[in-house]
Amino acid sequence: MATSIVRQQRRRTRTVATVEDPVRQLFEHRAGMIARQEFVPLGKIIQIHTAAGVLDFRAKGPAIGRLGDGSLDLVDLWPGVPPRYDVTQELCPACLDKCDECKRGKRKCNQGRHSCGGSGKVKTGEKPCACVKRRKRANPNCKKCNGYGALPVMSACKTCDGTGKVKCPLCRGTGKMSTGRKDGSTDRHAASCADCQGYGRKLEAVDQDLAKHLSDSGEYKVLGPIRGLLVLPFLEQQRIPQWWSASYDAQGKPLTLVFRKVQPGAQAVMLGGTLVAQNISGQA
Repeated sequence: MATSIVRQQRRRTRTVATVEDPVRQLFEHRAGMIARQEFVPLGKIIQIHTAAGVLDFRAKGPAIGRLGDGSLDLVDLWPGVPPRYDVTQELCPACLDKCDECKRGKRKCNQGRHSCGGSGKVKTGEKPCACVKRRKRANPNCKKCNGYGALPVMSACKTCDGTGKVKCPLCRGTGKMSTGRKDGSTDRHAASCADCQGYGRKLEAVDQDLAKHLSDSGEYKVLGPIRGLLVLPFLEQQRIPQWWSASYDAQGKPLTLVFRKVQPGAQAVMLGGTLVAQNISGQA
């Protein structure tokens, strides 16, 4: 008899816990739909924009889809936040090829308003022509000044130190340029360089601070409020990244991502807010 009472109390406790924790119900409900593949995949999340900044996933973001109940949510497990890659000014060593803008790292001095155009000298002033000294006025028939009355004062160009040549800005004087294509190909249809992702510059990995986007809510971690998502669609032929704008829902709650544990491979669900996909022109 006592054992039966204990079992009934345990069942009532589990029932109360389930009723009192709608977030846990949401986790189980959506996990079940995803496991049964009751969803349509829509795209891969490239960026998550929150009030604290941007989380950049590039090609490693989770997929988003429309579930069988009409809601939008992640249909992948949380992948974790990869490092962000900043583009440096250093040439990518993996896609170097002969520079097509210079010869041996040097090119004609023609960069900037004070360059000499390759002559090695620039005008720094004027001096009176001899014809003015004799006649007190310019001689229109003077072959030296062509009637102007003054002659230019030329000095060595400071940009090129009078050589008429400067270091090529494209190849940094190395004679090699980074094409941004695989193996330094100059074919514009060739695949992008995997190391620099087509930028032609060396990328620097920078760890992203996930903690500043998170807050605690009881036993859960909450990412947000989310202001928008940048999503790469799966089905569009051009596959142009699409902006999804997030706003408050009818209950005045913002869009958030909720976790039990924030680690790669964990489940995360969207809670609150609304998402509206924008087309290229910015119209919903």
